[in-house]
Amino acid sequence: MKEGNKKEHVRTLTLDMPAASVMLEGPIIKNKLSYMVGARRSWLDFFDSLLSEENRLNHSTYDYNAKLSYNLSPVTMMNFLAYGARDDFHLPIEENGENVSVLRWDNQAYQLSFATQKGRLGNNVTTDFSYSLENLYHARWGVKYAYEVYDLVSQGEEMRVRHEPVNQVSIYYDNLLRISPEFSVQVGVHGVAYCPQHHRSYYSIQPRLSVKYFPSERNLLYLNFSKMEQFYHFLRFDSFSLPTDFRMPSIDGFKPRSSEHYEMGWKHFMDSG
Repeated sequence: MKEGNKKEHVRTLTLDMPAASVMLEGPIIKNKLSYMVGARRSWLDFFDSLLSEENRLNHSTYDYNAKLSYNLSPVTMMNFLAYGARDDFHLPIEENGENVSVLRWDNQAYQLSFATQKGRLGNNVTTDFSYSLENLYHARWGVKYAYEVYDLVSQGEEMRVRHEPVNQVSIYYDNLLRISPEFSVQVGVHGVAYCPQHHRSYYSIQPRLSVKYFPSERNLLYLNFSKMEQFYHFLRFDSFSLPTDFRMPSIDGFKPRSSEHYEMGWKHFMDSG
């Protein structure tokens, strides 16, 4: 979850296809302590009464989150996070036309974390470049190489540990073109070569597009598209990161998972007060 703005107070209202949301963020102690509070609710279920029974969603969902972030030093941070969510499935009762919940799922989580950074040699190399032409055009490109070794444990008559080294090379190119002060287009592509040493290699091209238009100073209309591919499979057995979490590389028939994301919406930036 993102940190709250440590320099100024920002209020954002967002409306897109699945849900409407509001977010408040800003400094409590400037450049030191910040807050971020957000809430989101689905809205398509409000139209259920206008639809035939077989076309109704009969489902609503909402969640909220809050976060405090405190910089103890330039490299040390403490965070407090609270999160809650509810999914409600309901069916209409013909006698009185009311909706009665048949399944309700609630989840709440609280977390206090402490993080610090130390310099170390890693197993990856990254290069990034950028080019800007005044405020009209901005380009970024780069290359990243990563080397990872997965230790996979198999149990039979005896326990065996299998080492699976993986090489991964990524390149990206991103362009931001500001056509006018109100209208901008961002186009990019991300290419990946995923090469396990003892298994099949995979290659991926992942395009992305973002179009933004400001009809006024406090309103934003946007359209986003992106294609993504994940080359490892992540299994988590709880809501928090635990030593039992497991990452499986794309080997032995476990193919990479791909997805396409489409998003269209409106944001309103309220007076910061």
